[in-house]
Amino acid sequence: MEDSDFIYLWSRLKTRIAANLSTVITSIALIAGILFIPNSEYRWIGHAIIGLTAFGLAAVTVTLGATLAGRIRRPPNRNRFRFHRKHGITMGFLIIAALSYGLWMVISDDVRPLNSIHGLGGLLLVMMSAVQITTGLSSRRHLMKSVHRRVGYVVAALIILQVALGIISSPLFASTGQYPRYTVRWLTLLDETWRPDGVIGPREYFITRVLDEGNYEISYRTDGEYINVGLKVKTTGWMGIGISAGEGMRNAEIIFAYVTDDGEAIVEDHFGTGRTHHSPDTELGGTDDIIEFGGREEDGYTIIEFKRPIAPEDDFDIPLVEDIQTLVWAYGISDSPEMHIAWGYFDVRLR
Repeated sequence: MEDSDFIYLWSRLKTRIAANLSTVITSIALIAGILFIPNSEYRWIGHAIIGLTAFGLAAVTVTLGATLAGRIRRPPNRNRFRFHRKHGITMGFLIIAALSYGLWMVISDDVRPLNSIHGLGGLLLVMMSAVQITTGLSSRRHLMKSVHRRVGYVVAALIILQVALGIISSPLFASTGQYPRYTVRWLTLLDETWRPDGVIGPREYFITRVLDEGNYEISYRTDGEYINVGLKVKTTGWMGIGISAGEGMRNAEIIFAYVTDDGEAIVEDHFGTGRTHHSPDTELGGTDDIIEFGGREEDGYTIIEFKRPIAPEDDFDIPLVEDIQTLVWAYGISDSPEMHIAWGYFDVRLR
């Protein structure tokens, strides 16, 4: 084979790779997003992968468009317009996929869709992308050229804004609302020693779930044998967290805790005897399986930390399984569980 033939074949190969690059990248992003669907705790990562991929394609598309318009000087390439159009169309469909994924994600978590700036921005971005694709495919390209260029810059700006809002509102940074906030395992090392001292350190737990607009936080870590839990609740009264058996409080395992006026932390292992009643396991013939605990009150918050086995042998306890389980939570203003300020439930994978 002569050198000229090799150069020709290499040129054709590069052209085909460039022409189909957006399709390959989009397919990988969508597959990666789908892989996170079964795990509700990490579903947001799939949405982020699709959104960030759309951001990357937008950068390529805008750069190609600016080159075609002469704003960026590059050597002539007869395939540049075809690449610009194909990448732009693929980007548009990826943006639609990102919005659809995000909407499905928040609806499945019982969160109202489009109730945030990020959600409304995603809807606006989809609408502008549809206009962009339509003007790009129009047979009257000479009439639509100016509109297409201006809408393209708007789409690029919206994508940048959406990425910024997505990062800020992601579980990595969220501090309020019904969203988890994570200490990422592969970025942060845990403290080697867990201490039930009523102080929740920044590297003491893997995951923090923030509930009730920041008034109730549950943090946890597991080691295969035990689960360590930290609760921080905006109250000087009682708090409760439990594993539901699917009947509300009935047959649920409930951890009831508070700090006395003398500063003593009380943590008790309870069992739900009815839809609105629970009793200590020891009064029902079972055992208290809380191994270690501690807590304190500070600045209007009560902080409780405790440790229990993942698979307790008591009939009045529910073992943690490698699947989604429903947790119930509540808290009140006094040390007696007669009245609660707020309550709720959420699905989580604890192991």
